Amino acid sequence: MKLFASDYDGTLHLNGKVSQDTLNMIHKFRSQGNLFGIATGRSIGSIVSEIEKYGVPVDFLVGNNGSIVMNQHREELFYQLMDFEICMEIVNSIPQDKVAFYGISDGYKFGLHDATYTQDFVDQLIDIKDIIKEKTAVGIFVKFNQEGLSHYYADLWNQKYHGIIKAYPFYDGIDVVSYGITKKSGLFHINDYYEFDGPIYTIGDSFNDIPMIKGFNGFAMCSGEDAVKEVASQCFDTVADALRFVMNQDEVKS
Repeated sequence: MKLFASDYDGTLHLNGKVSQDTLNMIHKFRSQGNLFGIATGRSIGSIVSEIEKYGVPVDFLVGNNGSIVMNQHREELFYQLMDFEICMEIVNSIPQDKVAFYGISDGYKFGLHDATYTQDFVDQLIDIKDIIKEKTAVGIFVKFNQEGLSHYYADLWNQKYHGIIKAYPFYDGIDVVSYGITKKSGLFHINDYYEFDGPIYTIGDSFNDIPMIKGFNGFAMCSGEDAVKEVASQCFDTVADALRFVMNQDEVKS
């Protein structure tokens, strides 16, 4: 048995869709007794909407970069809140004139600072004040309206709050979660739940994928960040190609 975890945006979801070829390979992979799941920076509400939209079969979900982990029945296996005071310090330091939007996730829903913003993906959007009131933040997401700012602010927050939070830059955005929480740590909870002792494969395209790529038999998307490809064992154009490679390993050995 093998376990395969894929990032979603820019990896499984590529060029605006999850391709039929990739869906076919996921079905084939699972039909051989293997486990397939998604490890994403999105909230559970968002990624569930996506897998239902495209009909993606999954055996597990790792949401908010490892802050929340669910099994195939969508039962919660792990849930890690951020230090709320630090969360609010970061939110209050976000440069209002340099962002398109920002928000806080409680793991299931996404609290947006400006509900008039039109996202290109479905999420369970609520007013950010509702999450602040409940003090249930697992992650912060910031989307800048200028290029080059994501790395600057990620470095700034990582230095100021070292050991408390981790900020992952990508393109024009930043994901912030509790320090020590990664997609890799999320997969450890999946590994424990299934009492799995076989090979684990991962694939992603951005900086928040690096821990799980370095930690397991990691692949990168050929279209991904150079830093990701540098730590990967090899790159693939699609998740379907990566799954074919993994399944073909048994044929080569036999």
